[in-house]
Amino acid sequence: MALLRRGDRGGAVRDLSTRLVASGAHASATDVFDDSLEASVRDFQKERGLRVDGICGPETWGALIESGFQLGDRLLYLSSPMLRGDDVTELQRRLNLLGVDAGREDGIRGGETETAIRQFQRNAGTTADG
Repeated sequence: MALLRRGDRGGAVRDLSTRLVASGAHASATDVFDDSLEASVRDFQKERGLRVDGICGPETWGALIESGFQLGDRLLYLSSPMLRGDDVTELQRRLNLLGVDAGREDGIRGGETETAIRQFQRNAGTTADG
């Protein structure tokens, strides 16, 4: 993915701004990467613990895509590469609240989350298929 920064225009900028709108980090979709969009990218980066530079590169883009998933949007299965997203973070948070140790709530569907899901399923009397 090419870097998107202030002054850029076009469909990729619209995609970026649309995703930022959906995440609540920007007011409206636009085709122009202006000062307002740069400020929104910076705010999003800060909120996600990313390097704050106002440029949408691979790390920011990946975090933006991950932020678009809510629990129930997709089937969360163990895969390679591991599934990532806000939906996984919410699953981990709920498992931890229930006392089933899903480990750190990092949004990565890995081994600890798998173990926690199976433990929860066993405790609930359902098939522990993860």
